[in-house]
Amino acid sequence: DCDKALENDPNLLRAYIRKVQALRKLKKKKEARRVQDGAAALLTGDYDMELLFEIQNLGSENLPAAEVNAGRVEQGIKIFDALLRAASDDLVATQAFVGRGTAKAMAGNLKEARDDFSDALRRNPDAAEAWKRRGQTNAALGELNEALTDLSKSISLQPSTDALNERGMVYHKLRDYHRATQDLELVITQLKDNANTWNMLGLCYMSLGNCEKALPAYREAVRINPRFKEAWANMAQTHKELAQADKALEYFSKALAVDPKYIHAHRFYGMTLHGLGRHRDAARRLKLALENDPSFLEAHFMSAICLHALGHHHAAVAEYNIVLALPTPKDDNVLLQYLAFYQRDCAQFIRANLDAPFTKHFMDLGLRPLFKEAWCKKLPPACLLPEYGAQPELPQNDGGVPDLETACCSAPPAGSSSQCMQSPLVKQVLAAAKPFGPLIQNDCPGFLPNERQQRMASLAMLDLAQQLQKELRRRARQGEPGDPPAEPFGWREAYETVVRWRQVSEPNDPVLWVDLLTRQEFEAGFGSHTPMLSGQTQVVRYYPNFAKAFLLAKKLMLSRSEVHDAGNAPVRLEESSVRSDVEAAKDCGELYAAVGCDFWLVTPCQSTRDPRVTLEGTRLTLQKQSGAGYEFSIRTPCTPPRWEQFALELETAFEAVMQAMLENAPKELIATQILKMSFY
Repeated sequence: DCDKALENDPNLLRAYIRKVQALRKLKKKKEARRVQDGAAALLTGDYDMELLFEIQNLGSENLPAAEVNAGRVEQGIKIFDALLRAASDDLVATQAFVGRGTAKAMAGNLKEARDDFSDALRRNPDAAEAWKRRGQTNAALGELNEALTDLSKSISLQPSTDALNERGMVYHKLRDYHRATQDLELVITQLKDNANTWNMLGLCYMSLGNCEKALPAYREAVRINPRFKEAWANMAQTHKELAQADKALEYFSKALAVDPKYIHAHRFYGMTLHGLGRHRDAARRLKLALENDPSFLEAHFMSAICLHALGHHHAAVAEYNIVLALPTPKDDNVLLQYLAFYQRDCAQFIRANLDAPFTKHFMDLGLRPLFKEAWCKKLPPACLLPEYGAQPELPQNDGGVPDLETACCSAPPAGSSSQCMQSPLVKQVLAAAKPFGPLIQNDCPGFLPNERQQRMASLAMLDLAQQLQKELRRRARQGEPGDPPAEPFGWREAYETVVRWRQVSEPNDPVLWVDLLTRQEFEAGFGSHTPMLSGQTQVVRYYPNFAKAFLLAKKLMLSRSEVHDAGNAPVRLEESSVRSDVEAAKDCGELYAAVGCDFWLVTPCQSTRDPRVTLEGTRLTLQKQSGAGYEFSIRTPCTPPRWEQFALELETAFEAVMQAMLENAPKELIATQILKMSFY
């Protein structure tokens, strides 16, 4: 009967509906589905609600939602359009707006989707699903604060794991890791086998600096889904932070076993090898990333760094040029382009001076002060104009390795600088130096055992030892007839010897003398910055110093009754309530609240040259960060007056070392004098 009706009128919707019902009764599901699709295709005009509901009731799920879930998004949107045209009450309209908005979001039309969710909320302000969907859409659009408001409203109306999970991810993006962790831990209590949530929870723990809690979360993620490459890579990164290099490389390999073309695993694997001082191996690993994505800026940059360190300056400059030629990134990667500009010049400078004596100041006098300042601060290279003078381009016929491909060969090309490592004399020097480098290695989280840095430190020690022996011999014969005048050798010359080796040990680190930057920058107080707590992150390398520094800050605040604000104005802490709050403060938030503003204070440093004098040691600084959290850091601005004070201290300390050596004092005494000099 239905077929006859359709012969007379192919657009008779009710005939399709009855035919589908009959076919279902006959258990002919596939044919029923085909006819149902035909019925859905007719929904282009205005139909009464009864007919639309009949179509929806043909199957076990909502018809337009079924269309969307089956990948027929446009068809689903068309049906929602028809439902909305026919809707006569707010409940149906709300559901249709939410459904259509979800379909539009799946199609990538996020702003239109958000408009639909907003229309749903105008019809029904208590629709938890609409709040949740709009929150998810705002998050996808990068409007995180709006997303947070929407998701929190949805949770207040009807708590759901979806909304909690999404809010946890939004908190993570806002760097409010504590709240993110709370939401995700709630999700895990209900969805214990959700690998994505375990992975996200691990990221939150890691962002808090809590590696020990991050690792079990990642393990759960890969237990649930052994092919979860991102979780394997995150686990590897955590082991890298803990300086557990073997574990890190093992888990990067597991990520790549899942997906050999996973460029981020190749990149972080390469960066771990770089952190171990294995620059050639790192370059080879980064080359694999570039084979899968030739425009991968971060991999080109790190390849350039590795080649630069290996002395393959032509190849390094070629990679730096690729970085500079890539489209300007809209995120923090633009800083890599700035650094590529500066480090390309440094590579050209070193290549041009390979045969020059490795002596006083080296890079500090060879590079212009403004260039060095901009390099340290990662400023846009345009700031150098119009005074900037580029380093001479590298000659093409000096035997240099031309590109990354050649540099990654199993054996260095004939005539390359790498071959000098095979020289018997070089091998003899390296063997003599080898025992000393590992002694300077920090054996704690955050510091990978770096073979290259250890080797350079060993060579710096031999170099300094030879310089000191020469100076001691000169002093021993001073005043003898015929004793030729010699260049002065004091604390500055001793440290210049070490600094030169540190400058060439890692091209990615600008290591420069502050007093040889621009005079303006020197007078402004350019200096070091060591964060122990950054936002909510316990910085893996430096947080072990936090408890001692925090207690010292409170002690000094109470004893001096004063700190200084960000403008260097004194802030008095004499009121009893303020002092009580300082004394009771258990964390940075409570200490900040006691003072009421960003502040810094100075630790005392006793002079050796004149025990009556107390010098300005270092600054402990507490700053409130945008969003959630605080920065508690060590900041030491090196101004000319401070420099002059400490130059006198270092001169006194160095002379004490030299005198102890000249007098053949016990080694313990000499070691004590060296440690004093190192302290200042």
